[in-house]
Amino acid sequence: MKKQIAAITAAVLVALSVCSCGDTTTTSDSGKVKLTVGGWPTKEGASLDNMNNALKRFTEKYGNEIEIVPDTYTFSVETFLPKAASGQLPNLYGVYFTEVNRIIDAGYAADITDQMKKFGYADQINDAIRSMVERDGKYYVVPDDTYAMGLLANMNLLRQAGYVDENDNPIFPKTYDELTEFAKTITEKTGKAGFIMPTTANAGGWHFTVIAWSNGVNFMEKQDGKWKATFDTPECVEVLQWIKDLKWKYNTLNANVLVDNAEAQKLYATDQGAFYLASRPAESLISNYGMNKDDIAIGAIPAGKKAHITLMGGTTRALANNTTDAQKDAAFKWLEFIGITPNLTDDVKKSAQSSLEARLKEGYLVGQKTFSSWSADSERNKFGYKLQEDNINVAPGHLEQYSNFDGISVKPEEPVCCQDLYGVLDACIQAVLTNENADCAQLIANAAKDFQANYLNNAE
Repeated sequence: MKKQIAAITAAVLVALSVCSCGDTTTTSDSGKVKLTVGGWPTKEGASLDNMNNALKRFTEKYGNEIEIVPDTYTFSVETFLPKAASGQLPNLYGVYFTEVNRIIDAGYAADITDQMKKFGYADQINDAIRSMVERDGKYYVVPDDTYAMGLLANMNLLRQAGYVDENDNPIFPKTYDELTEFAKTITEKTGKAGFIMPTTANAGGWHFTVIAWSNGVNFMEKQDGKWKATFDTPECVEVLQWIKDLKWKYNTLNANVLVDNAEAQKLYATDQGAFYLASRPAESLISNYGMNKDDIAIGAIPAGKKAHITLMGGTTRALANNTTDAQKDAAFKWLEFIGITPNLTDDVKKSAQSSLEARLKEGYLVGQKTFSSWSADSERNKFGYKLQEDNINVAPGHLEQYSNFDGISVKPEEPVCCQDLYGVLDACIQAVLTNENADCAQLIANAAKDFQANYLNNAE
């Protein structure tokens, strides 16, 4: 699942996905450095206004030397390789973390090591993700928006079940085994689901992989240049059995077994479920369902029997392999100007402040220190976290258990055929939740064979 969480606010850190226009000239008629920038919004609205305003301000500062050329092509796995192979990529494009290794291997990302060091970004990368953006001491992408999964808790249900302390701070389960016990108690005392498990639209498989990693499951690996499904294991069967038991043995899952992310959020927001894996509370919890912000809490993802892992996703920014050094420098100035990087301009800070004030006015939750691509002492995070801290509008204890990732490994989504894997796992989850007699071992064995034959055998 491709979600983006900004370290300061989503409105400030505007996504610039991959684009192409086919113009490979490096300078304009006036001799300026010409930089094509991808992901320009196509629809009228706040996103387009923000980008156009950023362009106006950038031109006021750098217009004598740099010309920004907007482009609207947005990255997709299906369209990227043909665009890249035909030389149609823009200079600056966005790419998901899951695709970084593939574009580097294919030679479609320029070496930006000099710029990463010159602009001071290399030393400010969050160590938890450094291995994902660095290869053999070189850099090919600038990390951008990231998210990391935690555990949402419905405070109203936790209060009823006795899982709050004397200061009304939530008590979170530390492991998945504890989550089972918490869920059982919550269902017994409230009659509501102790845990919300999505099952459709690839959301079930997405959540399944996170839980399974912590149980020691490895879903795929490359052997002799070919991808092999490696999840037909007792550890993976055990995770599916855990989900099955939550339904049939403990009766603590949501009654409706066909649940996508939107429905899962609705169940959580309307006091129909207590715990739900997520990276941060969605605004829709309040805007669509009227949930009280004081009933929202988020903590660390539980640990499994073999590891303590959370899923990290998001986007990076890369430069096409035909980009000149002058264009690379121009791209870094542009990224810094719009707040993608660890250093912030005064305009970005003002925009962040305005965005936060708007969120407060709308009654949205403010104060969560979200997972960031950059180190805690970067200007971006020092400013952003201070802004959140100074304006927090809920009890700090409702949020602070999420922000410490010490001891938790972050892992990106699976490297190939990721959405297909989620779909295969969705089917397994649906099977055990609709049939009390479903054979977990056989379902996982069939899923691994299906995934191998129909997807990995065709993967590059």
